[in-house]
Amino acid sequence: MIFEQISLLNLVYVIILTLSGLAFLFLRSIWRKKVPEVFFWIHFFIVCWSAMMYMNLVFQTPLAPYAYYCDWIVSTPLIMLALGLTAMYPFRETNWSLLFAIMLTQAMIIVTGFLAQISGSNSAMLSFFMLGNALMFLIFYLVFGPLMNSAYSNKKLGEKYRNLATLLVCFWISYPLVWIVGTPGYAIISPYATNLLFIVLPILCKPVFGMIDLYLLKTMDN
Repeated sequence: MIFEQISLLNLVYVIILTLSGLAFLFLRSIWRKKVPEVFFWIHFFIVCWSAMMYMNLVFQTPLAPYAYYCDWIVSTPLIMLALGLTAMYPFRETNWSLLFAIMLTQAMIIVTGFLAQISGSNSAMLSFFMLGNALMFLIFYLVFGPLMNSAYSNKKLGEKYRNLATLLVCFWISYPLVWIVGTPGYAIISPYATNLLFIVLPILCKPVFGMIDLYLLKTMDN
């Protein structure tokens, strides 16, 4: 019964992401004169990749136990790319080294989570978990340090970026909390509750974040 409920949750999530991908393509058709086209494609591929990975959970393929990490290793660096490009809009000067740093740091956070899951001992799991959180603090520094400075070089952008970054970070810090209390971590909450939270959070971090990002960029001309 629980397995069927989880599969249904994952199917609903895949449908939501698929519809979100279509929504991003629709917004591209009406907003591309106001928002650089790269943003539509970044957010489109974020939700499409995530939907494809969660299909492994729906059909319980051999990849299913690691579907979360297969999703996050691609989608979360792309989210960082979108945030970084937003901070540098309208691209008078693009700091590629900063974008590279924040994307690779984010990818390393996902790898530490994967290593913690397969480590086989509580001490190793806690060590990888702490390493991942240390890397997350580096993400916070990059988001609210160099990227924030870049955003505030544009008077119209600074406040919008700060609100967007704060919103995303609030979502972001929820992931390790869910991980450690959920089934991948110490199983304080049930697999169903873990799966539910790992669906609600990605909806906020992916399609919702993407829509807000595009809307804020669209209003830059106002």
